[in-house]
Amino acid sequence: MGKDQIIAKLDEVISYKTEFGENTEQGYFNKITSPLTDLEDHLREQIQSDTTPQIETIIKKLKSDSKIDAEDIMVIKLWIIGDAQAYIEMENDYKGWLMELNRLFGVIEDLKSEELDLEKMYKLSGTVRDTIRVIGDIVFFKQQQERVRKFENASKNLNPENKLVLADILQKKLESADM
Repeated sequence: MGKDQIIAKLDEVISYKTEFGENTEQGYFNKITSPLTDLEDHLREQIQSDTTPQIETIIKKLKSDSKIDAEDIMVIKLWIIGDAQAYIEMENDYKGWLMELNRLFGVIEDLKSEELDLEKMYKLSGTVRDTIRVIGDIVFFKQQQERVRKFENASKNLNPENKLVLADILQKKLESADM
């Protein structure tokens, strides 16, 4: 992968830019998902390609129990949790999801107090489905926060044993076809 391919993929993604609204067809959203996924893959591969020499040096440092400095930690972080960190920094609707979840549980509670005829069950079914979707968004966000938190805690106290574990993880990522 090269930066030219990333720019070409960016051009393709941007070519789909429109004012998304209620009348945007599902097929259009499906159509733009593939180039976005490809762009994400190209970016990850390019970042890793650009930092491979540093990672190889860091792996040697880790295996020999040498000092790991802040720049090394930054590169390791980029390789292991860079996607999670970037997602957390970019996500701007978490509080909205929590408010929506509270609203949806209120709707469920209100519907519970009514007679469950076909119309109410239909409405309850849609509400439950939306609740599950919102919970999925919240859980994914919290999982990414947890990944970052665990990495930050683990990287504070690197001892010879966990340096070897970290070196092994990085080596496997380095050797992986998917990088």
